[in-house]
Amino acid sequence: VFTIKNAVWDTRQAAGGETKQLVLSLENDSERTATNYILYKLEGKNSEQGVTLINAIGYLIGQQELSAAEGTYETYDPASQKPVQQQGFICPEMIGKRIGMVMYKRSYYDSKKHFAVRSGMSPFQVFDPVTKQTAAEKFEGKPGTDESLQLIFTAALESEKYFLDRANREMALAQGGTNTANNGFGQANNGFGQANNGFTNTAGFGQANTTLMANTVPKAGAVDDDIPF
Repeated sequence: VFTIKNAVWDTRQAAGGETKQLVLSLENDSERTATNYILYKLEGKNSEQGVTLINAIGYLIGQQELSAAEGTYETYDPASQKPVQQQGFICPEMIGKRIGMVMYKRSYYDSKKHFAVRSGMSPFQVFDPVTKQTAAEKFEGKPGTDESLQLIFTAALESEKYFLDRANREMALAQGGTNTANNGFGQANNGFGQANNGFTNTAGFGQANTTLMANTVPKAGAVDDDIPF
C-alpha cells in the first residue's frame, strides 16, 4: 500500500512518434520509496494496458477526471547523483492519495546498451487499500477478498516467469542461438480491471472507458522490451 507522493506526465519524442508515461513516486508506511512508470503511449501508439491501469487508479481514488497541470517535482539527476527540482506536467488529482498495488519483476532483453537480460519492478494490478477491491470489483459492486488478491498475486508470478523466459530466449537468439518458441511473443493474462469511470482525455491518455473489461490480455506488439517498466 502506497501514498502517491507525486505523479508526472512524461513525454519523450522518438523517431516513430511520441512516447508517454505516467511516473509515480510512491511511499509506503515505512517511508520506503519507489518510482513506477506506466507507459500509456509508445511511439504514437496507445498502450491498452497502460491506459487501463491509469484509469483503474483514477477510479479507485474517486476521481472522475485526471488533468495535467504545470508544477514542480523532484527527480534524480544521474550527472550529479542527487535529487533535483524540475518543472513539468503533474497529475494533481493523484497526489496524496493512497493506493494498493501489486508489482511484479518485468524482465526484458536490453539489446541497445547492456546486451543482457535486465529487469525492473512494474505495476501489475491496483486495488483499494481499505476494501481490497480492484476497479472491476468496485464497479460491479463485488467485495474485495484475500482470495481474489491471491489470484492476482499468482498471475503476477506467472507473468514474471513469462517475461523472464521470453527475455532469455531473445538474448539466446541475439547471441546466435535458435528460438523455437514463436519468437517469445505469446500472451499473458495480467488481470487489469477496467471500468466505466467517465474520465476525460485531458492528459492525453485515451478516451473514457465505456465497457467493463475484467481481464485485459497484453499484446506483444504493444510494449518495447528495451524500455524498463
